[in-house]
Amino acid sequence: MKNIIAFFLFCILLYSCQKTVTGIEVPQHTSKITISANLILGDTVTANIGSSLSSYTSKSFPNYTDAKVYLLENDVVVDTLLYAYANTYTGNHIIKPGEKYTIKASAANLTEAEGSTVVPLQCFTINNLTSNISTFNQYGSSQRSGDITFTLNQLVNSGQGYVISLVDKGNEMSEGFFLTSTSPIFNDGEGFWSSTELKTYASNIGNSAQIKISIDTSYYLHELDVTDSLILQIKCLNTDKLLFAESMEKYQNTQDNPFAEAVLIYNNIQNGYGIVMGEYNQKIMIKP
Repeated sequence: MKNIIAFFLFCILLYSCQKTVTGIEVPQHTSKITISANLILGDTVTANIGSSLSSYTSKSFPNYTDAKVYLLENDVVVDTLLYAYANTYTGNHIIKPGEKYTIKASAANLTEAEGSTVVPLQCFTINNLTSNISTFNQYGSSQRSGDITFTLNQLVNSGQGYVISLVDKGNEMSEGFFLTSTSPIFNDGEGFWSSTELKTYASNIGNSAQIKISIDTSYYLHELDVTDSLILQIKCLNTDKLLFAESMEKYQNTQDNPFAEAVLIYNNIQNGYGIVMGEYNQKIMIKP
């Protein structure tokens, strides 16, 4: 009986400590230009141009079809990006290794924004690639299993991380096969890491790193066509892409956790929001 009385007294004390707070004004959001671009060595430029919105608005993001978007190489304008579709602007200039690139954008009455990054050099070569991929049937559907091994030779230490992914040419596995690796630089320290992307944020992997990746069949990702080729893609990230990727991982790891510390996504846009980043990549076709 005493415990019940004590419990009710405790609840009354908590309720008496409550206070309704009113009159707090939330600062009005000032919309700014957003720029998102991943510059790939040897490719042309594609950039997404938009604007920020308040979290309290019910408006949808505007589609800017007449934004002024310029690409600068070492602070000199080398291309004008033109509207293609859905806030996407494209250009014709080929991205060169080791150069500083800036994207400047303005739209409507918003202040001009810009972001810069330095594209990495050709960071690596791939040698001695062998594959042992087979197919099997499970639950009436087809799957692939097996290993791919190769030597990853780091040419210059201009990258800040490496990412490996594997997709099929028919694009049924558009997000990639789940992979595992026992190679020290591409696992979680216990010899096993299953993901559609194997990552290392080490800037120096040394010469002649022996890499072995395996398709993880425990996820039951079935294909209708297992006769098409596989595409092995290896990316070398620059510093801006590394910092962006790390912040995105931390953000995603806090999902569904109301007590997690807030994570700020890495942003390198002046007078706006977003990211301009760079990479070097190689794609290798592996025939069945």
